Amino acid sequence: MKARFVCLAIAVWSALVACRATTAQDYWQSGDGVASVPGGAYCPPIGPDQYASGYPSGYGKFGKVPLTPSFEDGPARWNYGDISSDRGGLYEDSPFDEFAKDLFTDAFFRLEYLNFTMKRPGDVLLGSETASSLNPRRPFQVSSGNQLLGEARVLTTDNLDIDNLNGIRATLGIPLISGSIEGSIFSLEEGFDRDGVTTGLGAAPPGNLVALPQFVGTTTFTNGQLGTNIFLYDNSLVMSFTNRVWGSDINYVWEAYDPNPGLQLRPLMGFRYYGQDESFGQVGVFDQQGQLPVPLVSTIDSTSRNQAYLGQIGLRAELVSRWLTLGVEPKIGIGVNNYESSVTTTALRSPGDPTVFTTESGSKVAPFGELALYGRAHISQHVSFILGYSLFVIDNVTRPHNSIYYNDNGPNVPAGLIVRPSFDKMYFQGVNVGAEIRF
Repeated sequence: MKARFVCLAIAVWSALVACRATTAQDYWQSGDGVASVPGGAYCPPIGPDQYASGYPSGYGKFGKVPLTPSFEDGPARWNYGDISSDRGGLYEDSPFDEFAKDLFTDAFFRLEYLNFTMKRPGDVLLGSETASSLNPRRPFQVSSGNQLLGEARVLTTDNLDIDNLNGIRATLGIPLISGSIEGSIFSLEEGFDRDGVTTGLGAAPPGNLVALPQFVGTTTFTNGQLGTNIFLYDNSLVMSFTNRVWGSDINYVWEAYDPNPGLQLRPLMGFRYYGQDESFGQVGVFDQQGQLPVPLVSTIDSTSRNQAYLGQIGLRAELVSRWLTLGVEPKIGIGVNNYESSVTTTALRSPGDPTVFTTESGSKVAPFGELALYGRAHISQHVSFILGYSLFVIDNVTRPHNSIYYNDNGPNVPAGLIVRPSFDKMYFQGVNVGAEIRF
């Protein structure tokens, strides 16, 4: 009987030792949360140490797999060569090296080319309404005293376009235990367009006794009231518009509840910065049909700057397969837009008119929304090609062409064209093409 107990004790002791040895050699497999050994069976932890491997069971199911070895009790296994000054802090398998490997395992970097179209300035009148004409866009007669001068009209920004803007966007994603941190930055090239009238102004062609001289002009209020005031240009009036947009965002994206191929839903939450700088200039030339030796050149310049700080939430819905991923990603949010607008007027009525500069700044609540549609073709385990479409809309943005208050308080005071910010919805849309590299 004693021999049987001895044999049984030896067998139990041998099984425990074998199980411990197997557990000590375990390595983590991505996604299953269970340690395994090639050719061996999994043995659960034994004894008071609940996590013999140093990580809780199920850790790997979120896709983040530790590269550092399991924790072991006892003194640090360093020798002189490990800590010598010759090797520095970045030697292979150093703590920093292991931290970097853990941090960037399964990380990705995405680089995309953008081609976007901005919202057009629209049909904004370059002047005020008048008491004598319900629609100054159409030609109307102008006179000085009782003398008929000709016909004039006021231009608009209707023909200005800001489209086919090239840009670039870079995105870095770092996976965590239950999701990932993704940050991106983008910038578009400066958009530019111009319009105006440079021919056909002034006196009618010789021999034409019927046609009236043609002018373009800037109509203004008179002391803030509707009137008949207009500043004429008989040589040219040219307008120019520039636009620059850039931004960045950072989001925490939760892992899908079911990470298997098929439909995956991943909520996200984050922060966005949006910047938009624009300028609008008008240059009118009056030379009294060639009679002035030095033409009068009048300029009206307007600028606007928007910097929006926005919180956002969204949802990433993807159909995932081995070779192709199709996704849609809507986001909505709200924040604060810090704006600054200015108007500068020079020589509006005569060469002696002083330069008048006015500016105004403040903050506005700015709601916004974004929609992204995309597809990713997986060329290999580490490389994917991307094609997508994006639409971004933000409210309460000030723009320079509609932030000019056209007013004049008489010849005895400086010109009354000043800044008066107006707020509008702004949007841009376009396509993105790029590649993604997974580490």
